Amino acid sequence: MTPHTIAADCAQELPGARPGRPFGDDWDVFTVRGKVFMPMTEVPGRPVVILKADPAGALALREHNSHITPATT
Repeated sequence: MTPHTIAADCAQELPGARPGRPFGDDWDVFTVRGKVFMPMTEVPGRPVVILKADPAGALALREHNSHITPATT
């Protein structure tokens, strides 16, 4: 399974989550009530999954998982 497949499968289980492609064919985007919470794409063959998170929770995740990076890198 790819990171995109795993993320999409998890997102599909959330109440009200809907997949779409509002940014074009290169982006798979999940929304809830019209608000984006998980865009996914590939950057030169590397899968990218972007998640919204509260700042403290995101920092804790980055401290324990080297493959989780802030969006600004």
